[in-house]
Amino acid sequence: MKDGKDPVDLGYYDAEGKFQQGIVYKTPSADGIYYLLDVETPFIDYTTPHAVNVSTNYAGVSTTVKYDKDGDVEDVNFGETWKVASDQKLTAYYGCWHHAMHDVAFKNAVSLQWTAEPTEATTTSLSNIETKNYYNKEYFGLFLDKLLEKEWLKLAVDEDGETVEPVLSTEPNAKGQINPYFKPTYVQDGKIEFTQVSVQSDANPTADHDEYLNIYLTDAFGHEILVCTKVSIKKAKSNAPRF
Repeated sequence: MKDGKDPVDLGYYDAEGKFQQGIVYKTPSADGIYYLLDVETPFIDYTTPHAVNVSTNYAGVSTTVKYDKDGDVEDVNFGETWKVASDQKLTAYYGCWHHAMHDVAFKNAVSLQWTAEPTEATTTSLSNIETKNYYNKEYFGLFLDKLLEKEWLKLAVDEDGETVEPVLSTEPNAKGQINPYFKPTYVQDGKIEFTQVSVQSDANPTADHDEYLNIYLTDAFGHEILVCTKVSIKKAKSNAPRF
């Protein structure tokens, strides 16, 4: 929530319809002041609208007058803070900051060259994957390794507690065909290793093309996140030996 005034009462209605006072954090950024509200974890689904009550303090008001039901002056206050509740019906969708991630890409492009002879694996790092964020680019627009270090995101694990390995696919979001040429795996220190699957001639890509590296993550609320970035696949060079 971004506003020019300080909210005093910022809250939400819980699952039983009771109003809950929220805990508000005032967070400065390069393009203004943001107010962060803590809510219950099940509400953070980015799909369900929830009613919100907001009231604002106007500090240093010279005079406020309270009238009774007949329109007569009932009370006068001088130099106090004036609390005003919003008369608008407000709703909010509680979502995680990662919904505003965009333009995830390798800072230094990754190119995988197919060869007809055994070769060393190509390696890149999570520190080479740059993210941007519409909500707060200074706070959340970081390289992927930093988001993991801060534990805002974690590498996803399967039901056996094993890390879910990345996948190369012909379309983003792990759709399309799984790449038959190179297999990505995590290795130590946040690195990703691309190993060529086969040196047989029929495994040579028919043309240069882009594919997508899919990385499986979870956030602090247990939501599953899939981030994708392009990888260039190169067919064998014309002077490469063939079997």
